Amino acid sequence: MPDNASPAFDQLPCDHLPAELKPVLDRYWQRLLEREREAPSGLPELLAQQGRLAEQMALVWAASDYAANLCIEKPALLVQLVESEELLHLIKDRYAQQLQQALAEQPVRGEQPEPDEQPERDEQPGAVDEAALKSRLRQFQQRQMLRLIWRDVCKLSSVRETAAEVSALAEACLDVTLQHLHQWAVQVHGEPVGEHSGQAQQLVVLGMGKLGASELNLSSDIDLIFAYPESGETEKGVSCQQFFLRLGQQLVDALDAVTADGFVFRVDMRLRPYGSEGVLVCSFDAMENYYQSQGRDWERYAMIKARPVAGDKSAGAELMKRLRPFSYRRYLDFSAFESLRSMKLQINKQVRKKGMNQDIKLGAGGIREVEFVIQALQMVHGGRDKRLQQTSLYDAMDVLREGQYLPAETVQALRNSYSFLRDLEHKLQGFANKQTQSLPGSEQEQLRVAVAMAVPDVRHADWSTLMAILEQHRDIVRQHFTDVIHSAEEDDDASRHNVDDDELQALWQQELSEQAAVALLDGLGYEEAEQTWQELLAFRKDKVFQTLPAESRTRFARFMPLLLATLATEKTPSVGFT
Repeated sequence: MPDNASPAFDQLPCDHLPAELKPVLDRYWQRLLEREREAPSGLPELLAQQGRLAEQMALVWAASDYAANLCIEKPALLVQLVESEELLHLIKDRYAQQLQQALAEQPVRGEQPEPDEQPERDEQPGAVDEAALKSRLRQFQQRQMLRLIWRDVCKLSSVRETAAEVSALAEACLDVTLQHLHQWAVQVHGEPVGEHSGQAQQLVVLGMGKLGASELNLSSDIDLIFAYPESGETEKGVSCQQFFLRLGQQLVDALDAVTADGFVFRVDMRLRPYGSEGVLVCSFDAMENYYQSQGRDWERYAMIKARPVAGDKSAGAELMKRLRPFSYRRYLDFSAFESLRSMKLQINKQVRKKGMNQDIKLGAGGIREVEFVIQALQMVHGGRDKRLQQTSLYDAMDVLREGQYLPAETVQALRNSYSFLRDLEHKLQGFANKQTQSLPGSEQEQLRVAVAMAVPDVRHADWSTLMAILEQHRDIVRQHFTDVIHSAEEDDDASRHNVDDDELQALWQQELSEQAAVALLDGLGYEEAEQTWQELLAFRKDKVFQTLPAESRTRFARFMPLLLATLATEKTPSVGFT
């Protein structure tokens, strides 16, 4: 605004917020006014015209240093969001279109690469080159992140809606960027063609973790795996492996590299076969061979959430069909409990070693325990009940309730606690755009997080009240986690039920006569002891069980006595066994 003009108002309206935060908001407001004197954007005037908008901005600034600095350094972003009314709507289905439009605009000053960074090709499709692509991606991401944080803090979006929008933003950035990079790579190296199919190929990008589940945090890494359908080469003699390796490296760099405009998304490729030591991209056959012969238990768990998110999604769906049996076995796979118990013990050691007891993700009663409960049941039953083969944790919860794998009240309690924990996670990460799940230590930051959560209400936000609510939810999660996945340190197998484990082990190993086996089951309270014994024999003779690897048969030997003893505590154990 001109030097002789007065601001729309001298102070940002913040009477609806705790008085302790007024100095913070005043400093931010003065910074905005100073910037407006140098380069007017019209934001103060807009705020004066829309009082509700000004109150919202005060709340957003109180909750997020990152959002406040974006508004001050790039006020035009907020002006554009208001004028386009994008603050009022969910737009996840329009991200790709908007990004394509942004990239199609004529290059602006400062976007041209340095002389030693000139691309290898003579011409490029569209209006952008690598430098402009990176710059515009980051500008687009900043605009959308400001919008997402604003809507989250102002309760214009639910926790799940925010997570779905961040995920859709990541998918759009991946897919649109990959389209440009693929076109440029074809110009230089030729079209990659499959050796057997003779068809042109594209990269397949699998989203893992919360991206695959469409449940990203406000400041998440994106976990990816790259693959391509089959071996072959381009007409210029470049192998498909080399073509897609370079393309994958460029895609990671386009999103992950930190430039003057920041980064788009942090990219983590460590979930690929062989982890950091493995090649960045491999063929479908190589992927399938790896998981069949060398896939580890934690990779089964990770693969549950895998989903094609960019590139050739049709080919990606075929790849997932080939890999699905790795996570979901045709039989009731109780080995999942043991593998997840082992993973949880490793996490607990890490938590203790690093003093992370207050970490709302990895600490006791945290987000990870909710995920373990749901995904353990998916792994156990998902091979036989395909409804459970869900990437979304929320959708999996719905199926567990509908299929009565968990009581409805248990599912609702876990859903409520999970949503609260994820909501708090958004607020912690949105504060400074950092990937953190640790509770703040300073009193001022604690107050600002409580304001963001509006506990008990914005004007009287209170950290101790927030912590009391958090502890209630963590207690709920701890209890249900213990009920579903007992810690190996707490279990005493069948002895917990005052049952002779040696007798049950002899029963399972068929070391008892039929008469003795039926008598033992009858004594334990099995109402249909003879039928239960016959079903147990039929299970052991089943071809699926007979062809299990030795390790799985050993796990059954440990599990079946515990199952029989646990069922003996129920009213109708024979029904439970069936």
